[in-house]
Amino acid sequence: GFVLWLASCFPTWSFFSWHPVLMTIGYVGMFCESILLFHPRFSPTAVHATRVRTHQVLQIVGLMMACGGGWVIWTVKERAGKDHITTWHALIGLITLCLSVINAANGAPLIYPQLRKLPLMS
Repeated sequence: GFVLWLASCFPTWSFFSWHPVLMTIGYVGMFCESILLFHPRFSPTAVHATRVRTHQVLQIVGLMMACGGGWVIWTVKERAGKDHITTWHALIGLITLCLSVINAANGAPLIYPQLRKLPLMS
C-alpha cells in the first residue's frame, strides 16, 4: 500500500508508473513474503497446511502483479512505437519473468497431484 501511495503522490503519474509499482509489490512484497512463511521465526504458530496455502496465494498474486508490470511496459513501448528488449534491464527482466512462470508451473503439481498426469508434466 505504501509503495502505491508514494508513487501516486508524484504529479507525473502515468500508465508507465504502474510498471515499477507492480514489479516491486509482486517480486519484493508477495514473493519474498511467501518464502518467509516457511521460516519458524516469522510464522511460529501457523500450521504447515496454512503456510502452504498462503504461500500459494501470495505466489499467484505476485506472479499476476509481475506479469501485469511486464504487460504495462510492453504496452507503453508499443504505443510509443519503440523496440522491445533493447537494454540489459529489459533482457534480465524478461528472463526473470519467464523463470517466474516456469517456477509456478513446476510448483503447481506439488500441490495439485492431478496435474502430474498431464502429458506436459510427464
